[in-house]
Amino acid sequence: MVTGPRTAAFPRTYPGSTVLEVIDGDTVRCFLDLGADMWWKVLCRLHGIAAREKSDPGGPEAKAHLTGFLPPGTVVHVQSLSWDKYAGRIQAAVFRDSDGLDVAARMVADGYAAPWDGRGGQPKPPWPIGAP
Repeated sequence: MVTGPRTAAFPRTYPGSTVLEVIDGDTVRCFLDLGADMWWKVLCRLHGIAAREKSDPGGPEAKAHLTGFLPPGTVVHVQSLSWDKYAGRIQAAVFRDSDGLDVAARMVADGYAAPWDGRGGQPKPPWPIGAP
């Protein structure tokens, strides 16, 4: 049987992976270390949160905030949980290797994302931050 990223079982852990690009406030492109000198470039949707879209007020700021503590080249530990409902992304918990920072929790704590389990309408965090 042939296996690979598209047939991989979830969950799976990818330590020592690298952030290539921050797409928006809740999605990053990562280079996942599959082992045996094999790598997978994939979009990782931060599990459990929703940030404003790039075209929404506050969206560019959410992307900039995430980029501030997760710039390209940052080494991360990725726990893939499932395929995202939108093609080509995985739902993933992402932790910064240098200090174990839970990236999604930080975005919520800083007010740039709202908790979301993926069901129902996607919530938007208040904008500007702290607004009712």
